[in-house]
Amino acid sequence: MSARHTGKPVLLPSLGLMVVFAVVASRVEAQPSAGQQLRFEVATIKPAQEGPYIVEMGASHMFKAQSATLKQLAMFAYDLQDNAFAGGPDWIDKSRFDVIGKGTPPPPEDPNDPQVLRAAKERFQSMMRTLLEERFQLKLRREVRDLPVFNLLVARSGSKLKEVNGTESIRSGMGFLSGSAATTDRIARILSGQVGRKVVNQTGLDRAYDFTLTYAPDGPARNAGAPVNPPDPSRPSLVTALQEQLGLRLEASRANVEVVVVVSAERPSEN
Repeated sequence: MSARHTGKPVLLPSLGLMVVFAVVASRVEAQPSAGQQLRFEVATIKPAQEGPYIVEMGASHMFKAQSATLKQLAMFAYDLQDNAFAGGPDWIDKSRFDVIGKGTPPPPEDPNDPQVLRAAKERFQSMMRTLLEERFQLKLRREVRDLPVFNLLVARSGSKLKEVNGTESIRSGMGFLSGSAATTDRIARILSGQVGRKVVNQTGLDRAYDFTLTYAPDGPARNAGAPVNPPDPSRPSLVTALQEQLGLRLEASRANVEVVVVVSAERPSEN
């Protein structure tokens, strides 16, 4: 099974990317210690023409990124949203690259198991961090900035989430988001990828829930892949869909947000 990221997603507009990958994203620390890092056995990086940003991966040992900027690759590697990544030379958000990496094959596992897919994504993120540090000489630092955010609240009509027990999994794509046994913290994080800024969970809902959300995407998906179909004009906006389908709402606010800042980066040699 593979995950395809394309567009503003299949996870970003200038970060175009989409997701057909049932995974649970996890927080990744910038510049982890060398002992924590994995690396591709073989990796090629070549200049690419401007085009759809597509990432393909899965519970296997192959990773492919098409027409990706360094910014997009770093956002994937460090699990960041658009406004949580700053600095660096202009080319990191303009020059595009095709990246193919081959890692060590994992032991045989069920490729449809959400936990297997989650582990596969985390392996690829670790390998990509190593690749960016070694081939792009990417150096980062963290700082806190006052930035616009959205608060996720229960709508006045009340929550429509269905409380359940089970193993958490998420499927996200262009105009589509569904979860099984997902927390509202997870919903807030996934929504952050769709709206391009941090979403702060203030629902007060602390159980696990099943839900399905369909809406008219504002351009290409921001975070991860799904089949690329034309938007359905009959679908509601994300804000409307949240209220009507999940009984949740977004409220604009400001908050201190941890931001990853590029200290330095170099263009990689072609191979």
